[in-house]
This record gives sequence, C-alpha cells and structure tokens, in this order.
Amino acid sequence: MARTERVLSVFLASPSDVSEERLKLREIVADLNAVYARNLGCRLELLSWETDSYPSAGKDPQDVINHQLSDDYDIFIGVMWHRVGTPTKRSASGTMEEFERAKQRFDKDPESVRIMFYFKDEAVPPSQLDPNQLKKVQKFRAGLGKEGVLYWSFAQTEEFGDLARLHLERQVWSMLKEEASCTDSNAITINPSRNEEVTGTSEQRNPNEDIDSDLEMLDFLEIVEDEFANLTAIAERINSATEEIGTKIEARTQEIQTATTLASAFSAKEVKRLVSRVANDLSQYSRRMEAEVPLLAEAQRKGFTAVMHSINLPSEFSESNSDGLPEAIATAMALSIGMAGAKESMSSFSESLEGVPNLTSEFKKAKKSVILVLSQLVGEFSSGEKLLQEILRLLDVRFSNVPQTRTDPKADDTSSRGKLF
Repeated sequence: MARTERVLSVFLASPSDVSEERLKLREIVADLNAVYARNLGCRLELLSWETDSYPSAGKDPQDVINHQLSDDYDIFIGVMWHRVGTPTKRSASGTMEEFERAKQRFDKDPESVRIMFYFKDEAVPPSQLDPNQLKKVQKFRAGLGKEGVLYWSFAQTEEFGDLARLHLERQVWSMLKEEASCTDSNAITINPSRNEEVTGTSEQRNPNEDIDSDLEMLDFLEIVEDEFANLTAIAERINSATEEIGTKIEARTQEIQTATTLASAFSAKEVKRLVSRVANDLSQYSRRMEAEVPLLAEAQRKGFTAVMHSINLPSEFSESNSDGLPEAIATAMALSIGMAGAKESMSSFSESLEGVPNLTSEFKKAKKSVILVLSQLVGEFSSGEKLLQEILRLLDVRFSNVPQTRTDPKADDTSSRGKLF
C-alpha cells in the first residue's frame, strides 16, 4: 500500500578543500534515513552541486547551480576550512553566495530554512595554503556573529561527523515537534510541497513492529552503563598516573636543583644521571597514556553511539520505556565532571612541562612524547564533552518529559559560538 513519506531536503555548500567532510555528511544522511524511514516515515534528501546539477549555461557556473538546485530546501549546511572557493559575479565565492541566499531566505522568514555552519580548525599543509583564501575565510567567519549565525568548529572529519549527526537529529526532531504542535491530527506534514508517495506499508503502523522486545532498549542502556563505567575508570587511571608523575617530577626537580646548587659536590655526569631518571619517568608515563588513547576513543564511541540509538527508537516505544534514560543522563553528567577534571590536570601538566628547559637530548625526546600524547588525550576528552552536551541538547528536543541536570550554567549561551566548554 502506498504511503506518504515526508522529505526534508538538506543543501550542502562547501569549497573543494573539505571533500572528506562532504563524503562524511553523505554517510550520515544515509544512516539517519535508515532510522527515519523506518520509524518516522521521514527521509532526508541531500542536495549538492556535484550530484544534483548537470551541464547547462547561465551567467556563470554558480548561476547555473542556483537555478538548477533553487532554494527549495529545508536545512542549509555550510562547511569551510582554509578556502572560500572560486569567486562569482555576485559574491566572493560560490559557497558564500549560497550562504547569502540562504540567509536572505531566513531573514524574510525564519521558519523557511534552518542554517548550520561549520569551520575546520585542523592545520593546513603548507603546500595547500593560499594566504589570500585563508584571510577571506577568517573574515567571513568573524562576520557570522554579526549576522546572528552560531557556527561550530571541529578539528577532524570524525568529529565533524559526530557533531553534524547530532545537530541534524536535533533539527529534524525540532521540526517534527513544531509541526506536530500546529496540527490536530497525528500526521505531521513537513514542507507539504515535497511530500512524496512511496510504496510501502501504511503510516498507521505499530511503533513496536521493528523492535523484538523491551530488550532492545535495555541492551542500549546496558552498553551505555558499561562504556560510561569504562570512561570513568579511564579518567581515574589518567588522573592517578598524572598525579603520580607530577609527584615524581617535583622530587626529581628538587634533586637537580640541589645538584646544580652544590656544583662542587656533584659532577656534570651526576646531574645528567638525575635528568636521565626524569626522562625515564616521563617515557613510562607517555607509554601508559598512549595505551589509554584508543581505549578512551573506543569507549566514547560505543557509549555515545548507544545513547543515540536509544534516542532514535520509535517515539512511542522509547518515551514509554525511558525509565532508564534519566539515570543514564545523570551518569553522563557525573562522567562529564570526571572528564573535565582529567582534562584540566593534563592541560596543566603539559603547560608546566613545556616550560622546562631541554637539559639533554633524552629528556627532550621524552618531554616531546608526553606533550604529544597529552594533546591527544585532551582532544579526545574535549570531543567527548562536546558530544555529551549535544546529546543532552538533543534529548531536550526528543524527550521533553525527561528531566536533565546541566553542569554548565552557560551551556545555552549562544554567544559562545559553539564553544561549550
């Protein structure tokens, strides 16, 4: 039997230097469609010039794209790194022109389009760097605040994927709830002009038909509990190891200071021996932390993915079986505090270590290794904190009846421009 499938179109605007992010967004849309089509009768349609335009003629190539893709989309996603792109006759680049058109739509009718913009903060290879292009990106980025646009920053493609997935889900659920509040019927119509008839089962469907039993929700919650416990244990191990190395370094430093002060009693060889002991302590700490990096990344990925899957269960099922969610959220918030503490201790230790002079080549190598692994761990914790906050924000939209506790009173301050922590 034919049924009506709600189509939400997503327009992607970006220069050529973020091709990996473009591919990642396609993966995300495909993944989300597997959930939305099954549970909500809703589908995301990703529009971009390389897949939805075709050879034609106009004032310039961008003019052709503008006419072929038009402005009939629901969500605009912009991504930039170190290039703005090729200039057009109307704007500094095609990407900027596409954003300007979306912003004009929003200014005329804020309900007509949702705007999401991302900037990549990863270092640029010197061979690819064009200072003029980078300057234009920085100028455009600085001007977005004046335009009233809250942008988000990311360091790596995987982080972009996690953030974009959560943000897209928030947009979809927000639109569904808003539309539901405007109709007396159970059917929700999003952008009626783009509704399509598809072959399949009727929309009047049992919300549990794709779920074997309550065990599916319990499975997800069990994964969340296990992986959050792993994350807590990892954070505690890192804190303990960092405190331990800090105590050792303090003791070694005192020994070295004593040795250099009493130069007549200590030879250069003796001082070097003490420095070698410090280098050895640092190397051991570095190896311990290197072992924690993949464990931390894997536990975060599994735990947060399980939370997102539980959120994406059909609304009638998950809302009536979400007794475990508040507890999971409370655990997540406690975890956030532990992660913040671990990150702070590592950042502090790294800063203090950077100020220590390179007394020997061995010490220099060990110091460099520690600073590098600390940077990796801090990056993982920062990404985890970001995702955790976005999950909680998504829950605000998805489950308005689920109580939540926030650790950061400024978490909803839009002046942060995406910097939540």
